[in-house]
Amino acid sequence: MGIPALKAHRQAAGISQSEIAREFGVATRTVQRWEGAGDEDTTPDLGVLLLLKEKYRCKTIDELLSPPAPRQRRRSRDGGAKAA
Repeated sequence: MGIPALKAHRQAAGISQSEIAREFGVATRTVQRWEGAGDEDTTPDLGVLLLLKEKYRCKTIDELLSPPAPRQRRRSRDGGAKAA
């Protein structure tokens, strides 16, 4: 069972699967499987989850396993919307 939220956190951080694969010393296909791609998806072990939590700047494992909240938009002084 892969974890689709890992893909969302990785994309929100602007990091590619190949970058994660290089940093963790695994194949890109392994990262894809962690993220739930394909029929052979897997779950990373706890040590990897803890490292990914730090990499994606999540406060807890629960936060890592949940999709990131959408970026909130705020109003600029001139009335237009700006990304928070």
